[in-house]
Amino acid sequence: PPGPDLSEVRGQPAARYALEVAAAGGHHLLLVGPPGAGKTMLARRLPGLLPDLPAGEALEATCIHSAAGLPLPPGGLIRRPPFRAPHHGASAVSLVGGGSGSMQPGEVSLAHRGVLFLDELGEFDPTALDNLRQPLEEGVIRVARAAAKVTFPARLLLVAAMNPCPCGEGGAPGACRCSPSARARYARRLSGPLVDRFDLRVEVGRPEPSELLDGDESEPTQAVAARVHAAAPLVQEKIGV
Repeated sequence: PPGPDLSEVRGQPAARYALEVAAAGGHHLLLVGPPGAGKTMLARRLPGLLPDLPAGEALEATCIHSAAGLPLPPGGLIRRPPFRAPHHGASAVSLVGGGSGSMQPGEVSLAHRGVLFLDELGEFDPTALDNLRQPLEEGVIRVARAAAKVTFPARLLLVAAMNPCPCGEGGAPGACRCSPSARARYARRLSGPLVDRFDLRVEVGRPEPSELLDGDESEPTQAVAARVHAAAPLVQEKIGV
């Protein structure tokens, strides 16, 4: 069935354009804004902008999901880019893979050739997040345990959303209820090298009531996806992929 559509998102022109650029160029995207701004709503519509997987990539994604024991779609092959959205309480092992009994692929591999969405990024365990730095750079994750060593594929598009501070109101002047020490602790949960992996960092504010009630209908996913599909070969040619 078709996924959620961009036409349901009112306002947010900068964030919508960032989604389009991220999909066309494979850029990791960080959305920062207060609760209710629509960060999650935007991120969940990104997979709809991506084209179907070619046969080789579809086979890769299917093999990973099969190895993890996940159900496969009718027909066997995963044709659409996977979308994974683990809870912020996820452990490092569940993100990168491994395990005590058998070596299982983690979320970073289950999102191979698709999208890994980390909502409430500031609430994830900092150590678990730093484990993502190497696979985001190399496209593979190497898991080493006493019993075995495994290399899982991990070429994905990372999208994350977070509040500007613990109370979530840090973007509006005078609205934040956090102490300076709390804001500093919150900022330290993300390491500089991890933040550097995000090519696009977009501030997302709450839309005006007029945009929600009286605004024109937004551009649908189908129209934006057509531009993404047209731009992707040009981007790949430019970077030599």
